Amino acid sequence: MSHSVRNSIGRGSGPGEGSRGTFQNGNRGGSPFAGRGRGMGRGLGRGREEMSNEELEQVKTKQYNVLLENLQSSALSYDGSDKLVFVSGDRLEGAWRGLIRKEFRDQQQMRWFITSCLLDADKQTGVAVETLVEQLGNPELGISRIREICQYNMSVDAGFKKNFASFQCVILPFLALLIRHGVRGSTLEKQLNTIYSVVYSYIDSFFHDKIMRCLDELVRRNSLLDRNVDKDKLLKNDPDIFIPSTFGQPFLILARFLNELLCRIKEASVNDTVHKIVQRLQDASNVWKDSLLAERQSISGSEDALVSHPEKRRYYFDILDVEMRRLNYVLSDGRRSLNAAKREANKAEISETVLESRKMAKMNEFERLYDPPGELSKYGPRHDNDFLEISKIAVIPTKDEILASREPSLPSFMLDHPDFLPDGISRLLDMQFRLLREDMLNPIRLGISRFLIDLDKDKSKVKKLREEGGRFRYDKGDISGDLNVYANIRFVSINVHKYRGFISRVAFTPPKIRSAKDEKYRLQYWERSRKLMNGSLICVLWQNENGNSLNNNETNPTPTYSLYFGVVVEKNERLLSRFETEAMIDIHFIESSIYPIVLEDISMGRNHPARVKRFMVESTGVYFESYNHILKTLQGTNPSDVPFRQYLISPLERQYTQVATPLYTRAPRFHFDLSILLKNHGDSLLLNVQDETSKENAIKKLSTPDVSTLDETQSRALVDALSREIALIEGPPGTGKTFVGVELMKVLLSETNRKATSIGPILTICYTNHALDQFLECLLDNNITKIVRLGARSKSDRIKEFYLDTISRSRPKISHQGFMLYEAFDKLEEIKKEAVKLQDKLSRRWMTWDDVKNYLLVEHTGHYLQFADNHGPDVPALLLNIDSEEFDQNEWTIVGEEKMKNQPIWDQWINGVDIRRREQLIQAIYRNQNVIEKKASKKRKDNQDISMLQSNNMYDFLMNVPRDGEEDGDNEDDEDDEDENEEDYSEDDVNNDNLQEIDSTDNIENDETEYWLQKLVIPDEDRDLEILLEDLDVWNMSRIERQRLHDHFREATRKNIIDELSDLEKKHTAKRKEIEDINDEGRREILENCQVIGLTTSGAAKYQSLIRSVAPRIIIVEEAGEVLEAHILSSLTPSTQHLILIGDHLQLRPHIATYTLSVDSQPGEYYKLDRSLFERLVNEDVIMSQLTTQRRMRPEIADLIRKKLYPKLIDGI
Repeated sequence: MSHSVRNSIGRGSGPGEGSRGTFQNGNRGGSPFAGRGRGMGRGLGRGREEMSNEELEQVKTKQYNVLLENLQSSALSYDGSDKLVFVSGDRLEGAWRGLIRKEFRDQQQMRWFITSCLLDADKQTGVAVETLVEQLGNPELGISRIREICQYNMSVDAGFKKNFASFQCVILPFLALLIRHGVRGSTLEKQLNTIYSVVYSYIDSFFHDKIMRCLDELVRRNSLLDRNVDKDKLLKNDPDIFIPSTFGQPFLILARFLNELLCRIKEASVNDTVHKIVQRLQDASNVWKDSLLAERQSISGSEDALVSHPEKRRYYFDILDVEMRRLNYVLSDGRRSLNAAKREANKAEISETVLESRKMAKMNEFERLYDPPGELSKYGPRHDNDFLEISKIAVIPTKDEILASREPSLPSFMLDHPDFLPDGISRLLDMQFRLLREDMLNPIRLGISRFLIDLDKDKSKVKKLREEGGRFRYDKGDISGDLNVYANIRFVSINVHKYRGFISRVAFTPPKIRSAKDEKYRLQYWERSRKLMNGSLICVLWQNENGNSLNNNETNPTPTYSLYFGVVVEKNERLLSRFETEAMIDIHFIESSIYPIVLEDISMGRNHPARVKRFMVESTGVYFESYNHILKTLQGTNPSDVPFRQYLISPLERQYTQVATPLYTRAPRFHFDLSILLKNHGDSLLLNVQDETSKENAIKKLSTPDVSTLDETQSRALVDALSREIALIEGPPGTGKTFVGVELMKVLLSETNRKATSIGPILTICYTNHALDQFLECLLDNNITKIVRLGARSKSDRIKEFYLDTISRSRPKISHQGFMLYEAFDKLEEIKKEAVKLQDKLSRRWMTWDDVKNYLLVEHTGHYLQFADNHGPDVPALLLNIDSEEFDQNEWTIVGEEKMKNQPIWDQWINGVDIRRREQLIQAIYRNQNVIEKKASKKRKDNQDISMLQSNNMYDFLMNVPRDGEEDGDNEDDEDDEDENEEDYSEDDVNNDNLQEIDSTDNIENDETEYWLQKLVIPDEDRDLEILLEDLDVWNMSRIERQRLHDHFREATRKNIIDELSDLEKKHTAKRKEIEDINDEGRREILENCQVIGLTTSGAAKYQSLIRSVAPRIIIVEEAGEVLEAHILSSLTPSTQHLILIGDHLQLRPHIATYTLSVDSQPGEYYKLDRSLFERLVNEDVIMSQLTTQRRMRPEIADLIRKKLYPKLIDGI
C-alpha cells in the first residue's frame, strides 16, 4: 500500500475530538517537505506509487463514512467548515510556507496550497495557526495568492486543466479555509479583515459571476460531478483531494462565508451585488431541496449523501435555515440603515415611520412628548452627539451634550409607543444602548450643570470647593447625587505610554483627611477610597480667558468654562499620597484639543495664578468602566449576530412562546448521558431531548431519593434546561438554584457528553465577582478543575491560580509571536517620537520655517513666496544678516557671530532683524551727518572748500555700518574725542570712521539698495488682521503686525498639528489593539483547552472579542434576576446556541443610577431599565421552570414570603 493511501485511510473522523475536518493519522512520521523554505513544494506528487483499485475503494469508503458521521455530528451546527471539508495528507503539512512565496503554476499547485493551509488550520490554536493567519494576511505573500485565486478561471468541469480552477475541488476548499474555526476564530483581526477585504473587492467577478454561475450550473444538472474526469481518476491522481459528496457542503460553506463577510465588511449589507448573490443562493438551495425531497430522488444509489438519510437531512435543513435567516436578516437590516442614512442626508424628507409616530402622538402624554433623535427631530439634533444610529454616538459625552438645554430622546419599552425603528433586534439594541447610556450620563450631566450654575452665582456653599475641593451635592426633584470636586488642578507632564496611550498627569489639592501630615495615613486613605478608581470618568472644568457668565437660562451656561472628559488610566496610591499639599493622577483625555492647554500649563509651572479657577470632577454614583464595555459592545453588535431573536423581540412580533431545543441537540441519535448524577455510578440514564417520554422518564428517575440528590422540581428544571435553547430556572431563596446550576455543569462537562457534542468551553457569567467566585468554588468542590477566570478582582485564594493572566504568564512566548510583538512595539516607538515632535511644535511660542512653510504654501502662497522665493526676499541684503553669494531659499548665511549662522529668513522677519538694521542705519546717518556738519563748520572758518564733504558717497557709508554682533569702532565717546582732536580728523575718517569695508557690489545691486535707502523708515503701523492677510509687503509690517500675522498662522497650523496628533493617537490605539490581538492568540489557546470560562457581565463585554474567538455554544448566567438586559445581550455571541438563566425576579432588581428610569418611578414605567431580561421573559410568558422546595428557612419564616410572593413554596426536610 502506498504512503499516500496509508495516510488517507489511516485517519479516522468520528464525532469526537478527531473529527474537526482532518483525517487523524496514526503514523505521523513527519512530512518529507517539512522544514523546507523557499521553493518548497516543487516535488509534491512525484515518485508516488500507483493506487490500486482496492486502495481506491478503501479511500472512497473512508471518506463517505466520515461524511456521514459529520452530517450527524452536533459540531456540524457550529460555525465554520470543520465538518464540511475534510482533507488528508501529511505529505502536504507545512508545504504552504513555500508555495505562498510565488505564483501558482497550475490549479494543482493551488489545490496543494489550500490543502496544506487546511491541515495547519485544523490544529485550531497554537503557533501553526497563528503563523498561517499572519502569513495569509501578509500583502506580499498570502494576499497575493488570494488575489490569484480570485482572478483565476473557474469551471465545474476543470478536470486536469492547468489554467482552470475546479469549483468543487479548489474554490470550495478555499472558502472553507477562510471560515475554518482555527482561522476565523483567530484574534489577529488586522490580518483577517485584510483577507476578507481582498475577497470582497472581487465580489462581482469572483463571487457573483464565477461562483454563483458554477453553483447554478451544478444545481441545474442536479449533480456535483466533473464531466471531464471521474472521481476515481481524481483520487488516483491526488489522494489528498477534497471532492464534495452532497450539495449540503457547498450551500453551507457559501452561506457561512457570506455571513462572516457581512460581519466583517459592514458596507457589504447595502451592496446590490451581495443582495443578488444571497437571493441566487436562496433560490438555488430551494431548487436543490425540492429535488432532494422529490420521490424520484428517494431511491438508493443517488450520488447525494443526504438522499437516503432523512434524519440527517432534517438536521442539515435546520442548520442551513438558521444560516439563511441570518443572512437575510443582516441584509434587510442593511437596507433599513441605508434608508435611514438617506433620510438623514435629505432633511426635507419625512419618513413613513416619523409620520406614523406623529400620528400616534395623540395617544397619551408620552406620545405627545416623543421627539425622535438626530435629524428626525422636528427641531433638529439636540447637540453634536445626537444621532439616529447608535454606532455614531460617542460613549463619553461631549461638552455640547452636557450643556444642552433639550432633554435627550429616550425610547420606551411600551409596546404601543412610537419609535423611529420598527420592532425587532435593531430596536432592542437601540433601546438598551440609549437607556443604559442615559443612566450613566444623567448624574454626570446634572451634577456638572448645577455645579457650574453655583460657581457662576458665587454661592457660599461652593466657596470652600473653590479653595480645596470636596463633595458637591445637588438635588433636582426625583434626581439627586454627588460630585467629587478636586480643586487647584495643574498639568504636570504628558507622556506616550506603550500600553496606556497618551497620558496627562494632573496635580490637585487632595481631600482633607485626618493625620494628613503622615504619608502612611495618606496612603491608607487612597488605598481604601473609591475615588479616582481605574476606569473612572472625570471632567476637567477649565476657565476660559474672557469667559462670559451664564445666560438667564441657567441650564444653558455660556463658555465660562471649557469641559474636557478623560478616563483614569492608573490609580497610583503612592503618587496620590506622596505630598501633603498635592496629589497626582494619570488621565487619558478623549479630545486631543486639550493638548495645547496641557503643554502651555506645564510650561507655566506650579505658580500659575489661574489654578484656583480650575476643577476636576467625577460622579460618585457612576462607575464608568462598568458601563463603557457594555455600551461599546451594544454599539458594535450586528443585529443578525444576536441569537434567540424570536424570543428577545417584543411579544407583538413573536410568533410563538414555545422554546425549541438547542440546535446541537437536534443531531440524529443525539442524547445526553445523565449517569453522572446518579448515586450508583454503575447505573445508566440517557436523555433524548426531542422525545417527551424520554424527558419524563429522566425526571421521574432523578426525582427518586435513592437514585439522585435532586428533588422533583430540581430534576424537572435540569431536564427542561437541557431541552430548551433559552431556559429560565426561577427559585425562591434556599431552593437550590446554585446547586442545580452545578449539576447542569456536571452533565454538560461529563466526558461522554463532551465527546458527543465537542461543545468546547462553557461560559459562566455572574453579575458580581463574589457570586462568580462562589459558583466556581462549587465547581472545584465537584472536581471540575479545568477553569479559567477572566478579570482580577477575586478575593478567593482558591480561584487566583485560575486567572487567565496567571496562566498566560506561566506559558513561554512563541518565537513568531515575539517577532510580531517586536515589530508592533517598534512601530509604537516611532509613533511616540512623532508625537513628541508635534508636542514640541505646540509648546513653542514662535514657529519655525519648517512649522509654517507647508501651511503658507497651500493657504497663503503670496506670503510664502516672500520667504521662500529663489531670488531672495523683497528686501536688500543690507537690511538682513545674509550674504548674497551664499543665499539659499531656505537658509541665509549670517555675517556676524557664529551662533547666528544659518538663521532662516522667516526667523529674521519674525525677530525684526530688518527693522533693527534700519534703526541702526538711521542712527548712523544722524551721527555721520553731525560729524560732517562739524567738519564743514571748521572748514568754513578756515575758508576751505567743503565740496568734498558734501559729495561723500552715502551708499558706501551705509554699507559699512556694523550689523548685529559686529564690533563698531564708533562709540558714544568718539564725538568728544573728535572735539578734542579736530585737527587730526580727515575726510576718510568721516566716511569710514573705524567701519568694516565691504564692497557694495559684493552684496546686491546699488540701484535696488539705493531705492530702499531713499524710503528708509521704521514701520510702526497697527493694522487689522484682515488687512495684513491681503498685504504681501511683509517687510514693511511693524513688529506688532508681524506678531499678529504670526499668531494667526500659528493658530491655523495649531489646528493642523492637533489633527495630526489626534491621528497619531488613533494609530497608537490601533497598534495597541493589534498587540492585544497578538497576545489574545495565546490566551485563546488557553481558553480553547479549558472547560469553564468564568467572568462577570461587565467582563463578558470587556473580553468580547476574545470570547467570540473561542465561540462558546453554552452560556449559564447565575443571579440572572439581578442582571440588566443590556448585560445579557452584550454577552451573547453568534455562536451561542444554549442560554440558561438561573435567578429570581422577585428578589433584588438590577442596580441603576438614575431613579427616573426605574420601574418603581412614575416616569420609569415607560423605560423599565432595571427590569432584567429574566423578569421580562417571565412576564411575557416564555416558559419557565420553578423550584419550589426550600431547605434554608424555618417554616414560620418561610410563611412570611410564601403568602405574598411564593404561594407554591413548600418546606423541605
